[in-house]
Amino acid sequence: MVDRESSTFDLMGDDNGNLTYSTANYRIKGTDGFFIDDVDLDNRPRQHLLLYSVYPHVFFINNSYVYNKSGKAQKPTNTQNLNAYRFDKGSSVEVTKLVNIWFPDENNMSFVTS
Repeated sequence: MVDRESSTFDLMGDDNGNLTYSTANYRIKGTDGFFIDDVDLDNRPRQHLLLYSVYPHVFFINNSYVYNKSGKAQKPTNTQNLNAYRFDKGSSVEVTKLVNIWFPDENNMSFVTS
């Protein structure tokens, strides 16, 4: 039985884009750090599992757009996918560093994740 879902990136950090193996991993329930690769499972878990990562995650409590380094919201053109430019309420993203961004419309500086 498994209780957490992870990926090779989540467990080991940056791999410089050289993944040549399966990246889905599941923690064996009741252990501190024993994982099984998804190709070794007979059946994948059907329920939503909590994430397990060396990086913290940010969970969005509201819908949010993606912002550029100038603090401007990135909005798609008619031919681009809207989901590539926003995070929906309830989704999460890994935080690998914090960046200060000045939001000129709000006359405010904020920490943002990247």
